Amino acid sequence: MRSHGPPPGSRSLLYWILLAYLLGAVAAAHLSLSRPVLVLLPAALVASGLFAIIQSKRGSSIVFWIVCFFWLGILAFRIRIDPPLPGNHVSNFADGNRAIVEGMLSRPPDKSIRRTRLRVRVETLVRGGRAIPCTGTILVSLPPVEDDFLRYGDRVRFSANLRHPANFNNPGGFDYERYLAARGIWTTAFVDKPERIIRVAAGVGNPFWMWLEGVRTRFRLFLGRHSTPSASPILKALVLGERGTIPERVKEDFAASGAAHIMAISGLHLGIIAFFLFQGILWILRRSETLTLRTNIFKLSALLTIPPVAFYTLVAGGRISTVRAFVMITAYFVSLIIDRPRDLYHTLALAALVITLADPAALTEASFQLSFMAVLAILFLYPRLNRLFQREEILPHKGRGLIRRFTSWGRSLFLVSLAAMIGTGPLIAYHFNRFSPLGLISNFLVIPLLGFLVVPTLLLAMVLSLCSCPLAAPLVGGAGWIVDLTATAIHELASLPWTSFRVATPTVLEIVLVYGLFAAVAHARRSPLYGAAIAVILSAGAVDAGYWIARTRFNQNLRITCLDVGQGDCALVEFPKGRRALIDGGGFYDDAFDIGRNVVAPFLWKKKIRRIDFLVLTHPDPDHLNGLKFIARTFPVGELWDSGQQSGSVSFREFMTIVRRKGIPRVSLFRGDEPRIINGVSVFPLNPAEGSSEAPGGRRRSRTNNLSLVLRLVFGNQAFLFTGDIEKETEEELAASGLDLRSRVIKVPHHGSRTSSTGVFLAAVEPDIAVISTRPRGDLRLPNPAVLERYQALGCRIFRTDRDGAVTMETDGRRLRVKTFQGGQER
Repeated sequence: MRSHGPPPGSRSLLYWILLAYLLGAVAAAHLSLSRPVLVLLPAALVASGLFAIIQSKRGSSIVFWIVCFFWLGILAFRIRIDPPLPGNHVSNFADGNRAIVEGMLSRPPDKSIRRTRLRVRVETLVRGGRAIPCTGTILVSLPPVEDDFLRYGDRVRFSANLRHPANFNNPGGFDYERYLAARGIWTTAFVDKPERIIRVAAGVGNPFWMWLEGVRTRFRLFLGRHSTPSASPILKALVLGERGTIPERVKEDFAASGAAHIMAISGLHLGIIAFFLFQGILWILRRSETLTLRTNIFKLSALLTIPPVAFYTLVAGGRISTVRAFVMITAYFVSLIIDRPRDLYHTLALAALVITLADPAALTEASFQLSFMAVLAILFLYPRLNRLFQREEILPHKGRGLIRRFTSWGRSLFLVSLAAMIGTGPLIAYHFNRFSPLGLISNFLVIPLLGFLVVPTLLLAMVLSLCSCPLAAPLVGGAGWIVDLTATAIHELASLPWTSFRVATPTVLEIVLVYGLFAAVAHARRSPLYGAAIAVILSAGAVDAGYWIARTRFNQNLRITCLDVGQGDCALVEFPKGRRALIDGGGFYDDAFDIGRNVVAPFLWKKKIRRIDFLVLTHPDPDHLNGLKFIARTFPVGELWDSGQQSGSVSFREFMTIVRRKGIPRVSLFRGDEPRIINGVSVFPLNPAEGSSEAPGGRRRSRTNNLSLVLRLVFGNQAFLFTGDIEKETEEELAASGLDLRSRVIKVPHHGSRTSSTGVFLAAVEPDIAVISTRPRGDLRLPNPAVLERYQALGCRIFRTDRDGAVTMETDGRRLRVKTFQGGQER
């Protein structure tokens, strides 16, 4: 008997409810509403909806429920990222001061090559000799540790400065605060040595989770013993979801080749596992004639597949992206059980609603968007592409079965990859600024070898390792050999020219236009209206492109943006008519966090900048240099300007290797050189003096700082002074040199350190605006209060990147406008 299922109207209502809820969550991400409004308005709407239902006004009730879900989305999102916290929550003590913390590891350590992170559920906090019972979670960062250092359920004690998470506040920047808030974390800490974290007690967590972590640990060590060092990190990523120990070069190779998705346990990965489990269970059940005759073994297999997939989801770490994939797989199996296998759009919508109800902030994360868009694109585009590419059989009937099946499988894999690439392309460009057409080729290699061969082999090895290690070891060794072979092939593919493109960040409007164009082209044969829609979309795209061309290439103003890069310097200079200079790139004293990759480049891509004409290194200190390495490696660069300094540091050697490999001309600028005239802007080098290999100052660091390249930019009657990290000795030398130092804006020397910004120097500069690039950390209290007093005594307006975020100054040569990321427009 045929099952009709719910009527079409109920399915369309689900779509409207989902859309309303998601739009509410999006609105909550961009609106600021007080808690009373968030609570009272949804309550009023729900009451109105119930009244409409009681009055049997069906149309009104549908509208009311849609509006209610819109407000529910707003409420759920705000509560998720900004919940009411109790008075004894640890975030109330995150004031930058030191405290002794005792608590339990609520998750296994998250390990990577450069650092380890711990999630500590706080129980007690000691400050001022007083023990305070606390709640909440701290994210603790520390240097890399060994495998057996700490485990889930350990109670630990450590001393650290507690802080609130801090964003780099620049346009296009990643919202790290919201990312952690969605995971229930509002406090962070750093411990400089692993031995300073003391294990107070072991095994105080949930027994099931501790047993599960024991299984993961055992298999992790087993993989390390029976595979090569190069294969082991990838094997761990494939079955345990631990990608932190994969070398950056390997990650970049897979990303450039469009195959990075295979190393994340996502929808495709879990789908492959579910497929093999389902087919295996179905094969076993078919061995029983009784079950075959008395039950629907197809539905029974679907039902029995869900528990092992759920267990593997937990073994794989239970990360948010993996749980989302499990929900999608489960929703599909449920649709098979209730005879709704063909209504996949409905299943996908239901899965999206379930996931976002449980975690409203998931909507803003790349993994959620890419997972659902990939599935939606395959459902929508694959049938159309298949009809388009299908051709008449030309092989003779005899002997064509195997070739026919192989050809059909290859075509299906190609079309699925093409549909997923088309569907996720705009989102990948938005989140990762990359387009990799090579993925159509690399997936033919990666998915069969790693997805359909290595992953099932490793799962079998995991089961066998629990009872017989000698039987499991050859499987791991064979899987490792295949992984090494695949990684080598991917490296060669990624080395080919034009295999991967870096692209500017598309705007939301541009993404909507692209998806609208895809949909209109797919339906173009149905109605002439779709042809008109294509014309409208292309016209809107042309207007958008014209706007950006006019903004970037025909702008007549000088625009300077001092970026928030933490304790470092970075400024983008946009000359009239489109030429650009990047003065320093920020950076930390190690490369655990790449400022260039994660902060500076996203800002440039957000502004549609894909070329730097002048890359400027004032001096080779890490907080000025390290961020430039990624920029030099990734962006086309016209020239490198520097002060002629050399350095023996590893970072400097790496940077110069990139410069030489890319053939970037190196130009050292010195005091007295002729000014560079760039589209009406005069650039005067003021320091160092030509031939200076030594600079005044007693300490080596002071000598390096005092050789900083100092530039004065003049446009009309406006002047800007970039000072690097010069200190007292060079400031006094410049003040006595007779050079014209007068500048409306000064980039405060050395981040506002007490060794700079001397009175005699400021008297020569006569600044009206002072911009300080800083972020106070630990005992380094910058800017120095005495320095601030000097600028305030001159009547300067002071802007600080730690407080104001990115500071943008724009002038037509007469008037100057200042805009801060945090505060908006100022005159």
